[in-house]
Amino acid sequence: MGFARVKEILDQGIANWQSSPPNDNPADLSGHGPTFSWSMKPDLLAAVGHGARLIQPEVIGNGKGSQANLIIDLRTGLRGPGSRMPKGGPYIPESQVKEIEDWINAGCPD
Repeated sequence: MGFARVKEILDQGIANWQSSPPNDNPADLSGHGPTFSWSMKPDLLAAVGHGARLIQPEVIGNGKGSQANLIIDLRTGLRGPGSRMPKGGPYIPESQVKEIEDWINAGCPD
C-alpha cells in the first residue's frame, strides 16, 4: 500500500464527516494549524495539528506506527475520547486506520 491509499482513506473520512449533519461542509480544517495537510506525502509527513506532529519521524518504519499521533487521534483521540477525529464522527473504520498504521510501519512508501 502506498500514499495514494492513505490519502484516499483520509479524504473519504473527511467527506463522510462533511456529509453528516451538523458538520461543516466544506470542512474548515484551518483551526488545526497552518501545516495541517495531507495533499501530498511530504505534506502529511510534515503536518502538525494542534501543536503535535501527525506522524512523528521516530515511529516510521520500525513497528511503532500505533504510536503515531495520527493513529491515536483516529482511534481514541490524543486528548481523550472526546477528542477523537474526525470530531464527533462518523469515524474512519478500524480496518482503514490499521491500513494507515501498516503504511507507517512499512516506512511510508510512495
